[in-house]
Amino acid sequence: RYNNPYVMRHFFQGKECNVAKPEDINIAVDNLARLHIAGRQVFNSTESDVHIRSNGDFRKKNRELKRVRNFIGKQKSRKEFENVYVKAYDYFYKKALECEEKFTPYFAKDMSEHLGYCHGRYNHHSVLINQEDGKNIQVGTINFDKFFVGNQLMDLYHFMRKIVEKNKYSFEVMRNIIERYGRICPLSEDDIEYIYILYCYPEKFYKISNQYMNSPKNWISPKMLEKLNKLIEDEEDKE
Repeated sequence: RYNNPYVMRHFFQGKECNVAKPEDINIAVDNLARLHIAGRQVFNSTESDVHIRSNGDFRKKNRELKRVRNFIGKQKSRKEFENVYVKAYDYFYKKALECEEKFTPYFAKDMSEHLGYCHGRYNHHSVLINQEDGKNIQVGTINFDKFFVGNQLMDLYHFMRKIVEKNKYSFEVMRNIIERYGRICPLSEDDIEYIYILYCYPEKFYKISNQYMNSPKNWISPKMLEKLNKLIEDEEDKE
């Protein structure tokens, strides 16, 4: 009666997808593929003037990386994080430029086959699995705060990157995710290469760089240094 707006949410029973259980990962991958099929159907049946997100923004990200390096280069006295960052910068920036060069042709390619509504941040936290009787599996998908219209392979890449990292960069886990998704949503060689280039991009290095620029410089959190060192240590496993 006071004209206050409310939001009604549909909550699901279940536990989050367990990244250590292959069966949970399979359920989450199948769920993502079905979600994408529904997302394409909804997109194709609604208005066509909706904003479509670009395939990638590597060029913009690389400019930001360079800006961070230039900023640190002007510092008269550097903290430990900044010294470690400078030593690692050339390696990761070179990879970033290579990905930008490889990715450029995809702006001209027709990726409409995978065009539709995307979850935006599909990961193990977004999937709730309920299997009370041990037979019938109910899956709930939550956290649609970042949904957008674009290439749905971005969702697959984000999910794969998280799960593979949580499984100590297991190549078998990566291959299983791609093959299982492809059984429901077929993937071409171009699609595989698209995902490969996305995965090669030093996304975590970019995020740490961005976090550094947006945080106070007089005191840099030890957690940031810990993340940077972990990223450098994990790079060989990722390769």
